[in-house]
Amino acid sequence: PSGHELKAAAEQPQFCQTDVCMPEECCAPLGVCSLLDCGAAGAYVVAKAPPEFCSGGSCTYDECCEPAPSGGDSGDSGALIAASVVIAIIFAGIGGIAFGFRDRISAYWGQA
Repeated sequence: PSGHELKAAAEQPQFCQTDVCMPEECCAPLGVCSLLDCGAAGAYVVAKAPPEFCSGGSCTYDECCEPAPSGGDSGDSGALIAASVVIAIIFAGIGGIAFGFRDRISAYWGQA
């Protein structure tokens, strides 16, 4: 079945438990990239289009990973940091606008 490979002859049972062999009796599951930590290989990230299943029971870095973008960035962490900074600036700006508006209203009504 999909996602499995035939076990070596020495690993297969002589007879199946029923008239029809079950996949787990004769087949071994293929590896999946989600179980491989690309970062453990150094400056690598998960490939943009990793295979659904690897060619064997465990995946290789060549199948699932690709070199990280230049600069040693391991993924989108730079984009995440930049987005966080932009959000912080926006909230700081909104806070400053709100306080400035409150001060101007208070001054207009003579409450400053």
